[in-house]
Amino acid sequence: HAVPLPLYYRTGVGRETSFTIAQRLPDALGKFDPKLREASVQGFNSLWELATHLGAVLVALKCQPSEIEPWLRNPLAWSGRLHEAAARVPEIRGSVEYLERQFLTLTPAGQRERSRSLLNKLTLLADPATKAQFCSDGSGIDWPGVMKRKELVLFDLRHETDWETRRFKLLWLFGMITDFARRWGVARSGDRTQPLSLMIDEVSFMFSRAAGNRSPLIDDLDALINQQSRNYNLWLTIAFQELYQLPLGLKQTLLSLGTQFWGRMTDPESMRDIADRVTVYDPFLQKKVENVYASSEGEPFIVDHRSHEYSFSEQKELNRLRFARLPKYTYIVSRTSQEGDPPVAPAQFSIARLAARQFPPPQMLADVRVALSRRDGQPIADSLAAISARGAISPMRPTLIDDIPRAPLTHIGQSGVVAPVGVDTPIRDDPALTEPTPLLPSASVLPLRRKARVIAPPNPPVPVAVGE
Repeated sequence: HAVPLPLYYRTGVGRETSFTIAQRLPDALGKFDPKLREASVQGFNSLWELATHLGAVLVALKCQPSEIEPWLRNPLAWSGRLHEAAARVPEIRGSVEYLERQFLTLTPAGQRERSRSLLNKLTLLADPATKAQFCSDGSGIDWPGVMKRKELVLFDLRHETDWETRRFKLLWLFGMITDFARRWGVARSGDRTQPLSLMIDEVSFMFSRAAGNRSPLIDDLDALINQQSRNYNLWLTIAFQELYQLPLGLKQTLLSLGTQFWGRMTDPESMRDIADRVTVYDPFLQKKVENVYASSEGEPFIVDHRSHEYSFSEQKELNRLRFARLPKYTYIVSRTSQEGDPPVAPAQFSIARLAARQFPPPQMLADVRVALSRRDGQPIADSLAAISARGAISPMRPTLIDDIPRAPLTHIGQSGVVAPVGVDTPIRDDPALTEPTPLLPSASVLPLRRKARVIAPPNPPVPVAVGE
């Protein structure tokens, strides 16, 4: 079973146009691979343009990104459905015009070049389970209903073994949840009676190691932490293993949070970074006291005392050792009593009493996961059959140019001569246009399984946990 989390979805809050819905996919792909933005011609700009216009049309047709590849293989077979979409949703007529008058006027080689970036990223959908989950109709999670019923939503990523696929999943879930939180907060502006709690475990998995500090996701997290969490009553909890795992920009953002829990770390530099922030220099912290002696008739005696204080660097090192020597289940907590106040002195906090409690048997938890997945999900085979039926194209004669209300096309014929296609020239006469455009070889993708569980806790706030 797979819980449907379609890439083209509606949150059910506020106004959502076909363009709004279609824009989420290229936006996520741009954050997934920030280096796309460095390729000005065939990088993100090309992906964004094609994914936005084609996505808006597919949204109007109630399709999903699973239909992007079939459309690119044989776009002329979809011409009737393009005009069906334009008639159904007038706002996407500009997208239909772009596809017909700009993209389809390119040579097959030009179309392949223009669509290469998008198709490469959609290789993520090569796995049947992934395709079933992200290209199914409808959504397995009713977010407004989750808020109303005060439910707990858990996304379990423990079985994801592929680094890139796991990172895309975390990124997509983060975008889906924060998009809903923003819309929910705007719709209920001023109402702070029902907060939304978002917990992200292993946040470092959301970032590409190669992207460094250039990831636009860092800007999203910074805005979420420093602006939206207050404006939209969002309770944010973020967990990671070591400070060095985080990009520099994200590290600075997370360290600005008012409440922080720090456990024992293994990296000395990470400990020093935290010690720098929690160290409050005390110029009178006594290190040792020396006696000052004098003598009289050869007999020494104490006349005074000399105090030696710890220097600032020594106090930082003492705090580093404090982190290094933390016992199991014990944390150093830095917190503020209320917004705007300086943090209180760091204190130790132990969860040993709670952590020592007996947990349910592992098999019981596994059975619960399976039961919830079946309750909230759909059989993968049924989802794939529905996707196949949705993308099926009925047999049709080769489309003539005068069947499509667009400007005259220019194409390269078999002879290599650029010639205009007139009203009386059927496209079937030119194999360069009638043959399906071959796709680029796709990379293999390891199987991906996702199980989302929805269970009800006794009390608010509504928590959402995303993690390993």
